Amino acid sequence: MYPVAFLPRVSVLVLLGALLALDAAAQPLDEPHRYYPLDVGNVWQYSYRDLALFPDSAVVTVRVAGDTTMPNGKRYAIVEEARDNRVRTFYQRVDTAAALIYAYERGREAPTFWLAVSETAHPALSRSQRFDTVSAQMVLGTVRSVATGFNVEAVAGEFGYAFARDVGLVRERLFGGETFWYQERRLRYARVGGQEFGIPVAVSLPPTRPTLLSDVTAYPNPFRDHTTFVLTLPHATVVKLTIFDVLGRKVAVLADGPFAAGPHHIRWGADELSGGSYFAVLETGSGQQVLGVARVP
Repeated sequence: MYPVAFLPRVSVLVLLGALLALDAAAQPLDEPHRYYPLDVGNVWQYSYRDLALFPDSAVVTVRVAGDTTMPNGKRYAIVEEARDNRVRTFYQRVDTAAALIYAYERGREAPTFWLAVSETAHPALSRSQRFDTVSAQMVLGTVRSVATGFNVEAVAGEFGYAFARDVGLVRERLFGGETFWYQERRLRYARVGGQEFGIPVAVSLPPTRPTLLSDVTAYPNPFRDHTTFVLTLPHATVVKLTIFDVLGRKVAVLADGPFAAGPHHIRWGADELSGGSYFAVLETGSGQQVLGVARVP
């Protein structure tokens, strides 16, 4: 599941109409966060097959490496996905009351999945990402409550998925298109809440904090008129550095383009801004980091 773009703003009447149009029989999963547990330390390993790229099964390792607070003031799990010596980082949270999985990307939050059984899609989602049935199934040697869904609107193809209570995503399948293609991942090992299921596969994982972002600092901090951001890149990459205020409004874009490997100093003059807290969001090919800075009036 990957973040989707924000929907355009709509009037209160339009939104109310959309909510009323929801299937009256829609039922959120009982304790929905337990179907997508994002506790720090949880790990999942999947066998992955892509007929176009990997005729033989590969191994995908997903883990919750930590958590962080974004400029909107909400807490997100830092989810890392490793495959073929590449690591991608996502920021996700589960809203139990709304039964929605949210992702934070490029300075914004967007819903990505509805943890509910329904015949219709949630109005905030661009695709019908919800469940059709809940049943008891065997998952890595134990019987679990498993919610399954099937979406025929996914990128000119079909998308099937299953989430198990107190385990997480157990399988997903994407296939179809004008020229036949097929992608699948199936759970083979999980460590959730300190409990282990299945047999782990030995793989080499990066440090918990991405090396690319570990040396990002700002000095002075707090500052009065200006501060300098310092980052060290182990390899060439595209970098975007954006400043937001505490309300999540974009204040400035300090960098947006390719950077060579090595140390870089980026100066930010904020003498025209009011005093208070600001957030610098650094985005690279390896993920995203948020750094808080404070201007003294």
